[in-house]
Amino acid sequence: MGLPAEISALPATLALAASAVALGLVAGWPAGVACGVFQFAGRRLALALLLLPLLLPSFLFAIGLSMLRLGLRLPDVAPFSGLTGCVWAHGALTTSLAAWGALLAVRGISGSQADAALIAGGEATLWRAALRLAWPSALAGALLGGAIAAGDSGPGVLLGWPTAAGEILAAFAARYDFAEAVRRSLALGAVTLAAALAVARSGAFALETAVTARDPSRAFARRVSPFGRTAGLAVCAIALLICLLPLAGLLLPLLRATDFVRAWSEVIRTLGPTICYSLGAGLIACAAAWPLAAWAHRRYRRERWLLVVMLALLALPAVLPALGWVRLANAAPAVLDPLVRGRFAVALILALRLLPVAFVLALRRWSAMPRSWRDAAALHGVPRIALLRRIVLPHQLPGIALALGLVALLAAAEVTIVLLLHPPGAASLPLAIFTIMANAPEALVASLCLCYVAPVLLAALALPHAFSALR
Repeated sequence: MGLPAEISALPATLALAASAVALGLVAGWPAGVACGVFQFAGRRLALALLLLPLLLPSFLFAIGLSMLRLGLRLPDVAPFSGLTGCVWAHGALTTSLAAWGALLAVRGISGSQADAALIAGGEATLWRAALRLAWPSALAGALLGGAIAAGDSGPGVLLGWPTAAGEILAAFAARYDFAEAVRRSLALGAVTLAAALAVARSGAFALETAVTARDPSRAFARRVSPFGRTAGLAVCAIALLICLLPLAGLLLPLLRATDFVRAWSEVIRTLGPTICYSLGAGLIACAAAWPLAAWAHRRYRRERWLLVVMLALLALPAVLPALGWVRLANAAPAVLDPLVRGRFAVALILALRLLPVAFVLALRRWSAMPRSWRDAAALHGVPRIALLRRIVLPHQLPGIALALGLVALLAAAEVTIVLLLHPPGAASLPLAIFTIMANAPEALVASLCLCYVAPVLLAALALPHAFSALR
């Protein structure tokens, strides 16, 4: 007797998510620790490149694997297709999240703690202690990546692995069975939410400790040593191999032929909707995140619960709020069609999806503002409006700009929500790549991918400096 239709694809989805989590931990956990503890050549570049899987849609990694296989004239077998291919494509994201989670965790090591570990057993002891400290954060990051991978349909559709997210899209877009799509999405959401809540406590604690940064002066200087250079280069090479080799596959067709004329016309056609969705999502997310962060700031119970809610919201499959909005739009009167069926609806659901990112950055910026500023303003009788205009707003603007840019980049990479909600003729650039990649020539697909990846790569190179500039 087979499984019910609603959960028939869940075993394959869970196998994919668990394997991606394992790959992310093996590669990302030590890479993040190495970048946090040791100083070595190429560290800044490694951090920037580890951001790429967070800023690019996962189906680009699947396309890159397929093009890499074709370019090397290899058979359509593992590790380029099926389960292993999907694990590789999603493993880039889990590797990135595990690495950044570990990096945030080891930032809390004090100079005295590092000195004690060095006295006890040298740099190898410091390395092992940092790995133990970073384990909960790296695990939480990898599990969050696994939950996101479980709700992502792109690599499974391209590489031939049946996933629950792919079945949801097939039920909605191919069989036009909205009820089945909702049932499947609810079953998938229950699984991913349970996984997120299982690590929500430790993940929220680690994230709160890293974000609020109440005593940044305790951080120690990164070590420069032969052991650190060797460890850092080795683990970062493994992590970058997982993250960048599929993207290198996107460039192989360009060695034979290019089609930048047609690619550029496609970019121009989709530029307006892409900017509208991205900037709209960024503005809406920031407008909601900053008041929430101000309300929770320095109230530790509120901070903790809101971080748990945000982690759970990010772990839910992207298709779930999109289907909910489709149901609302179908029930709404025709006079509201410009609101519930237009570009604003896409930007709104994207903002809801990415609200946790803006909230974390907002909480970090509020935590960086010294309490003494408010105390001095209260002591000297400075009006609240003047305090907000002259002190608070100028201090918050860099954080708002960073959050706006980061959410816009992440919103541009989202395909599922845009696929289900975009009005006719208003596809984004990633969605255009996703819809034409099966029938378009390789040169056109590769040219389009390069047109999208190049500016994202420049943004990834600038983001680590922007993060470090926010103290």
